[in-house]
Amino acid sequence: MIGVLDPYALGCIQHGLGRPWCQHRAIRAVSWHPRLRIAQFINPEGLVLPLTVDLAKLEAFTASLVCATGQAFGELHGRGRFALHGERIEELAATGQLEEFVTYFFGPDPGTVQFMQQAGPRLDLEEKPDEWETARRRLDAIRPWLAGEPLDHQRGRAAA
Repeated sequence: MIGVLDPYALGCIQHGLGRPWCQHRAIRAVSWHPRLRIAQFINPEGLVLPLTVDLAKLEAFTASLVCATGQAFGELHGRGRFALHGERIEELAATGQLEEFVTYFFGPDPGTVQFMQQAGPRLDLEEKPDEWETARRRLDAIRPWLAGEPLDHQRGRAAA
């Protein structure tokens, strides 16, 4: 997506582009407040991705929202570690600014998509099952972190 910064270098991509992608890193929706320049980028599961709008490319970012396949007016979507929480949400609601969010949806309905995790190895690219499994495990480790679940700091994974 144009005009978006990925400070954690997760490799997030816009939902609906290219070959099967990781469901945890796909941008399914953006809840955007243009006046306050607050954005929440949401993956297909509803978890907020740690992305920000590059204000130097704000015009390109807003122009890319035209490609949305759907919109929800007055709605802020997303949950997890990087979502707006508590007092900030209450403050926005008290000042009537929560209603100024518009959520833009991209790509097909996630329920109709086969993500990398379900697709299995790409035989056309001669991807080996053990390499695919290693990549799947590495990518799946992102999910508990995004969700804000307790982590096993020894391994960077969700605690059992």
